[in-house]
Amino acid sequence: MTFTLIEAKLTRDLDTFTKMDTYAVIDHQQKKYQTKVHKGSGKLPKWNQSFEIPIFNPQEPLKISVVD
Repeated sequence: MTFTLIEAKLTRDLDTFTKMDTYAVIDHQQKKYQTKVHKGSGKLPKWNQSFEIPIFNPQEPLKISVVD
């Protein structure tokens, strides 16, 4: 299955004096897929990055996290 992470709209900026350098991580079946780091993105990071992730069991959870 192809997953495309386009952008995020975060509720708060965690960096006081600079903008956040955010990236996203997809966790599925003990494998991690990471987007590129969007430097200085603040609360509106845009990645537009796709990942081919094999889905063998649709009941298996898929977790997406945005990290600074």
